[in-house]
Amino acid sequence: MREGEKEERTQPFSSPEFAPVKLGGGISPQLIAGRKAGKAEKVHLVIRRLLRQRAIQEGKAFLDLGTDSFYPFFQQYSATQQALQALGDYAYTARWYPSSFGLLQLREEAQRFLRTRFNVHIDMEKELMITAGASQAFDALSRTFQGECFLLPDLAISTIHTIAIANGARPLRIPLHPVSGLVNLQEAARLLEREGRPTIRFLYLNYPHNPTGVCATRAFFEEVVAFAKQFQVLVVHDMDSWYQAHISGISLPNILEIDGAKEVAITLLSFSKEFGLPGLRIALVAGNAEVINALRIHNSEYSVMLPEPCQYAALAALQAFREDEE
Repeated sequence: MREGEKEERTQPFSSPEFAPVKLGGGISPQLIAGRKAGKAEKVHLVIRRLLRQRAIQEGKAFLDLGTDSFYPFFQQYSATQQALQALGDYAYTARWYPSSFGLLQLREEAQRFLRTRFNVHIDMEKELMITAGASQAFDALSRTFQGECFLLPDLAISTIHTIAIANGARPLRIPLHPVSGLVNLQEAARLLEREGRPTIRFLYLNYPHNPTGVCATRAFFEEVVAFAKQFQVLVVHDMDSWYQAHISGISLPNILEIDGAKEVAITLLSFSKEFGLPGLRIALVAGNAEVINALRIHNSEYSVMLPEPCQYAALAALQAFREDEE
């Protein structure tokens, strides 16, 4: 039995429901609406847990190619192992309050990574920050901006849907193109016109796409940037996995590679799936300086801080990756 399976066996399959609360004026109806909206999309998580438990009971290995942090690759991946070592080496830094937007050394390494991996040049003082995972960044975006609606693909991870609705935004779903599998921007434009061009908090894009695996092209991102400028929409490119080539030799584009993208876009790169380190709750956010500044203010005022041992672990992962590439 692998580490972590014993704990999961004891977890209940059902998630907590809201009970009537008299204190504090009751539970926010927006939070309840967000939970209901995301419930159907979380069915796959329940199925995954049931399948894992059955495999454990039958003494079989269970491998989830989509989200499994126990994927054997990570047991040999130097970046993952160096990160785990750094957690212990820098445990003493938990004695003081950490930065709300990221260690200087980590931001320097992230800046270097974006330059060498995507040829994207970022001002680490104005266009880059570290957040407590991608989900926290989505929540901060939903709280910080006040657009009436948000745009997301027909198929998207439930977290985005739930968080944005819970923060008072209305979802506008964009169909995927029947051939390419990419977001159909022509349909998105028609949708906005039909809705009377409402204010939009952000357009969420996840490429490589979860759950279909479809990969975006530079040509597609060029269309996205043009669309965003036309409708004055902030684009959030969630590149949560496979932003490194590994052994495949496949180089996937990031939206910030496109000329003018920083005028309308930010990108998020998580350490969870890419390095097999979901417990760190670390992601880097880069792009539009005004958006980054707003997120920094949000995290500072709401005291969103990232434990420094986790930040040093993320730093070790990026450094090990760079050394392997060199």
